[in-house]
Amino acid sequence: MKVKKIKTLPLERAVNIYKAIADDSRLRILSLMMKYGEICVSDLEMILDFTQTKTSRHTTYLKNAGLLGRRKYEKWMLYFIRDEYKEFIEPVIESIAHNELIENDLKSYYTLYSNNTLTTRHIHNLQKKYSLPEY
Repeated sequence: MKVKKIKTLPLERAVNIYKAIADDSRLRILSLMMKYGEICVSDLEMILDFTQTKTSRHTTYLKNAGLLGRRKYEKWMLYFIRDEYKEFIEPVIESIAHNELIENDLKSYYTLYSNNTLTTRHIHNLQKKYSLPEY
């Protein structure tokens, strides 16, 4: 599958995208997804120590900006960064990669996944595609 790259954006679309990433909570979410792929909302709640309402509000904002896609697996909704925006988002995430909060989020994901605590790990077990993520 060939990934469509974004070369130009209409001004209104660009403004919506920049507004979406101009929030520390949403950058934390994008950072986790950029590193580990699709993630369930309940996992984001646990890792980020957010309420379900706050997590859903931020994932919805990112989805409405066009940055996130989602898919349902059994009873869970998994969110992921849409392929065409990864190249756009990657430099932003790299620029904050050494932030202590971001590093703690990534470490928390790794630990919770390793301990079989995350829903994402449960789904990977069901799909027989478990592999310990890098940290």
